Amino acid sequence: MQNAFFGASFFVIGPITPYLIDDYKISHGAAGLLTASVILAQSVLSIPFSILIGRVRLKTIVSIGWLLSAAPVITVLTDNFTSLLLTRIVYGIALAAIIPAQAALVISWFNSRERLLMNALITAAAPIAMTVSTMIAAPVADVIGWKLLLTLLGGFNLLGWCAWMFFGKSEGELLGQSLDFKSAWTTLRSKTALLLAAADAGPFAQYCALVAWLPTFYFETQGFSLAKAGSMVGLLPLAGGITLLVISSLSMTIRNRHGILLYSGFAIGISGFGTFLLAGTPLGYIPLIALGAASWLYLPVLLTIAMEIPGLTTRQVSIVCATILSIGGLLSFASPFIVGLLHDQTASYLPGFSLFAALAWSLVLCTTLLPRMHRIPRSESLQ
Repeated sequence: MQNAFFGASFFVIGPITPYLIDDYKISHGAAGLLTASVILAQSVLSIPFSILIGRVRLKTIVSIGWLLSAAPVITVLTDNFTSLLLTRIVYGIALAAIIPAQAALVISWFNSRERLLMNALITAAAPIAMTVSTMIAAPVADVIGWKLLLTLLGGFNLLGWCAWMFFGKSEGELLGQSLDFKSAWTTLRSKTALLLAAADAGPFAQYCALVAWLPTFYFETQGFSLAKAGSMVGLLPLAGGITLLVISSLSMTIRNRHGILLYSGFAIGISGFGTFLLAGTPLGYIPLIALGAASWLYLPVLLTIAMEIPGLTTRQVSIVCATILSIGGLLSFASPFIVGLLHDQTASYLPGFSLFAALAWSLVLCTTLLPRMHRIPRSESLQ
């Protein structure tokens, strides 16, 4: 439920961006900050929150994340761009608190055979919610206004916080088992951790850039309605959600995780260019579906590999996962802003889209450099 509520608000700005540009008279670069600021806050604070694990109760960290994620509930009261931007930043801080805590809970509660399954199921909730929000955002905003739409999404998170406070469980606590800053720094500099982070950075940056700007690109250059543009971009998380449900059902039989990363990387690298080069053609839907499926397929595999790095404790795994999010997030923070800025300079979305489509090949490059230690014996994978 948590990932679903969080996912619904993450990219909802994309389909309603033209409304915000008109209402606040802002540039495309400034509009890109509404998505970029979420990613920046998450990136900067994920590692500090991961270091708190073991010093602060997991239930407390999750409670803080839930409450902060409800910040968009006050959108209806905002009357300028700056106040709206602040609600998005607070929402990004919530993500920084939640994701490392989730990693600690998964590795504490589930064994190695179950982790890929649980990572896939937990991750699947986000793209499914993103699908719904991106597809209905524009038509709902036409009826009730974009401010009330964002307020309602924040209200769902507020209800989630209330439910967590009453029913949330505190098993799996790690108090007294925290890392000192020297140990945390050593973990951050791990070659495998840095390769995993770099592998994720390119695809994540491309995904953020496309979800933030493809609806406006389709609206302005292809003449699509905002509702149709939002529905088309909604294919990205929809394909991802379906793929994750399939991979979760097959997780116990998957042996070569390294191969999944490579297949995903090639699909992401090729289909990323297709999303905008084939726009308006009969083939335009194919790269959207392929990119959505591949962009979500690799993520639970990547996180599971991080959880199984030899010699790491639960606290160190949380830091590795936070490092993946932070390094990838810093590049992804820049991507919507850079696409908008390049559009302001060139009057075209193609330079920005092409730049991040090229960077998305980092998944293939870094996967080839990863230590090959993640093939699971057939007997173990089927037990």
